[in-house]
This record gives sequence, C-alpha cells and structure tokens, in this order.
Amino acid sequence: MSRRKQNLVEIFGVQDVANYIPGQFPGHGGTGTGTGSGGGGGGSGAGAGADVSTASTATGAGTAGIGNLLPWLYPTADFKNVDKFGAVLLPAVGAWSDILVASVEQGRCVKLTQLGIDFVANGGAAFLQGAVPAQLKFFIGVNGSPAIAGRPGKAFPDYSPNIFQYLPGAVSAPTPINGLMLRERDELHVAVFNVSVVVTTQSLAARVLGYSFSKKYWSKLMGPQ
Repeated sequence: MSRRKQNLVEIFGVQDVANYIPGQFPGHGGTGTGTGSGGGGGGSGAGAGADVSTASTATGAGTAGIGNLLPWLYPTADFKNVDKFGAVLLPAVGAWSDILVASVEQGRCVKLTQLGIDFVANGGAAFLQGAVPAQLKFFIGVNGSPAIAGRPGKAFPDYSPNIFQYLPGAVSAPTPINGLMLRERDELHVAVFNVSVVVTTQSLAARVLGYSFSKKYWSKLMGPQ
C-alpha cells in the first residue's frame, strides 16, 4: 500500500481505498437524528443530540430547565411570583421605621428582581432627592433593621444607609435590579431614617417583586449575600 493510501486509512478511516473520492470522508459523529452535528462533515451526530435530550429530561424543558440549574438567572420550573408591598407614616426626625417587612416561606428561596419606594408628601414638606446632606436614608436587609432595637439586621451590599439615600423607582413602576437573593425563613426589611424632613402628613411606600423557588435548587455557588 502506498504511503498516501495508508494515510487515508489511518487519518480518515477510508477502507475502500480503490473507490475513494477526494473530499468525501466518513462521518465521525454518528448517524442518528439528534440535534448535534457530527465531526468531519458526516452524519447528523446523535452524540450531541442525545446529550441535549438527556439534559432536558433531567432538568425540564426550555428556560425552566435552565432555571433549575441557574435559579439566580432564570425562574425554575416550580417558581412562584413574589410581589410584596408596605407603607408607613414618615418617622420623626432622627428616627427609623420599617416600610416593608416580608418573610420567605419555609422550603423556598427568593430572588428579588424589582424595587420601588415612594415618598408621598400629602401636602407636607417634600423629600428633595440628591440634597446634601441627605434628608432621608434607606436600608434593605434581612433578619432585622435599624428600626428594631437589638436586631439591626444585615444590609445587602449597596443598600446600607450610608450609600442608599435615593428613591429607586416608583411603587407603580419598580426599577429592575440584578437580583437580591433570600434563603428560606429570611425576613426582608425595607426601612427609612428621617434625617431632616419636618413631619406633618407624609408617608412612604415600598414594593419588591421577584420569584421564589424550591430550596433544593439553591446552589452552593451562590452562598450568602
């Protein structure tokens, strides 16, 4: 056998060397009907298709299946909508007050995806957002808040009073956020501290939206926030 024919056999798997047609090589990916493609330009590649099918069967179809694997990115197959609202009268100058308190049900976790806080003057003095020094400060955290003696809570990064001094969207049109993750039995608190607004008839309202999912989908990659 010539060196060239030997190479055809070894590299491309050509067995019928005498009838070999240049440019046509056997497929290396299988001949099934899966969605993957075979290597070397051959059949339709059942190997990759079978992998996709197996993954879909194990995790659910479409986006829900992806959500089961990545619940911090997409809703899971068993997701439940979360929509919580609360309101409170403006506290006295120098005092804290919770606007919204909500608990995560047992056996589930939550991803919050939207947030809105309203300041309602009701004929009283308005809140001037962006004033220096800030007239109001806000807190979003879990398992307590500065409004509760002995339970200061743990603020989410970027939502501690020292930096959270603005209204993040309206209650009727909450601002999308990348996500705040809550574990089962966590207690969410949205609170306000009145720095300098003279109290008369004002109130505040807060709303959070997102979805909950079974805690079995909580990944060790997420960890506590």
